[in-house]
Amino acid sequence: MKFKARSLRWLTGLSLGLALVSTAFVLAETDQPKDGEQFNKLAPKTDVVYLLANSSIVVGPDVKGPAEDITFSGTVDVPKFPVQGFNRRKLPSGRYQIDFELTQSRLQGESYLMNGPIVLGEHPDLRSLGTITQSETGKDYPADFIVQRKVLLHTPKGVMYNEEPVPVRGRIDSIPPVRYERDGRETNVFRGKELPIALLDDTGNLAGWFYSKVHVAYAVDPSAVYRVPVSGFISLKIGDREEAIPVQGPVEFVEHRSHKGTLELIKAGLRGNSKLLNGPVMFSEAFAPEDKFSYGKLGSASEFDLYLEVKSPAGLLLVEQPVHVKGWSSALQKIGEESLGPRGMVPVYSFAFNEAGEANQAITDESGKQVGTITRVNLSAEKVAGHRPCCPIGKDKATAKVASAKTSGKK
Repeated sequence: MKFKARSLRWLTGLSLGLALVSTAFVLAETDQPKDGEQFNKLAPKTDVVYLLANSSIVVGPDVKGPAEDITFSGTVDVPKFPVQGFNRRKLPSGRYQIDFELTQSRLQGESYLMNGPIVLGEHPDLRSLGTITQSETGKDYPADFIVQRKVLLHTPKGVMYNEEPVPVRGRIDSIPPVRYERDGRETNVFRGKELPIALLDDTGNLAGWFYSKVHVAYAVDPSAVYRVPVSGFISLKIGDREEAIPVQGPVEFVEHRSHKGTLELIKAGLRGNSKLLNGPVMFSEAFAPEDKFSYGKLGSASEFDLYLEVKSPAGLLLVEQPVHVKGWSSALQKIGEESLGPRGMVPVYSFAFNEAGEANQAITDESGKQVGTITRVNLSAEKVAGHRPCCPIGKDKATAKVASAKTSGKK
C-alpha cells in the first residue's frame, strides 16, 4: 500500500505526536478522582486526553537492528458512544460494551537514533477502533479497554506507519481513566501487546518495527505545561577520566491539577558529543510508570530530583538514583495553549532558570554493571524571545493575575 503525500498536510507542525497507546476519555473536571460516568449516561462529545507514552522502535528493516525507547507527550482526540456512529451493545455474556476511536493525536518525542524530533498522528486511511467492556456483568467498572492502534510517524528519516494494528490493552476503573495514583497499580495504565509489528515507509517498504520491550501509556490531568529549550553541561567520569559534555535540547514539565506547585519532568532530549562514550549522546528523562518520577518545584529556591538515562554509542546507560539539582527560576512566559476539548484550555509556559548540582551518581548499563558516574549537572534556559513575562513563579492566582495585567498595560 502506498501512502499519498498530500494526506500529510493536516499532520504538519508541532501539534503532531505519538499515540502508540492511548485512552478514550475527557479529563476529570475536579482536582481529585471521581466515579466514572455510566456507559448509558455518557455525553455525545469528542473527548481529549493529555497522554504520556513510551514506546520501543527498531530503526531499519532488521527486527534485531538498532532500537530505542522514545517518550512522547501531547493530546489525543477520542469520539465515543453515544457520538453518532459509535454504539453500545449487550454481549451474549450479559456484559455491556461501548465503541470509541482515536481520530487525531498531537504528541511529540525525541529520537536519538534518528537524531531529531519524531511526531505521530493518525493515518488518514487506517482507523484506530476500540471497545470498552464491562469486566463483570451488571457493573460498568472495572472495564476492559482495547484499541487496535494504527499510527503515522513523521521522523527525520521519513514517514513510517503500520498497517497491522498494535493491540493496546488496559483495565480502567472510571471514565475518564486519568491516572492519579502512582503506586504501581496497573489500573488506568495501557500497554501494547502482540509485538513486533512492522512499520512501512511512504512507498510501502519495510522501514522499522514497533518491538516488544515496552509500549506503555497513561493519561494525566495537567493544570499547566512547561516547554523549555535548555543548554548547559553534564559531567561524566569513567575510570580516571572525566569530561564535561556540552548539551542542549528541549525539555517538558507538567503541573498536575491534583498536585499544585509541584512539577514533573516528563520528557527531555539533551544532545551532545562525548569523547568518553565515543560519539553522539542524548540525556533523557527515564520514563517509568511504576516509580522514579522526576519531581520538583520552581521559584527563587527551585530544586528537582532528576531520573536520567544516557543514550550513547555504548548503548543505553541508566542512573539508578536521582540527580539532585538546585537553583532559581524567573517569571513565566506564556507561549501557547493546549486544547483539551470540553475540558477547556491548558496554558503552555516557558521560563528562565539555572539549576546545578554535584551528582556523583553511578551510571550502569542495562545489565546493572557500573560503567561510570555523573559528577555534576549545570543546566539553564533563557527567556523566550518575543514573549512577555506572564505570571511570577511562586505567587498565588490573584497576585499572578495582577502581575499579568501590569505587564500587559491593563488597569
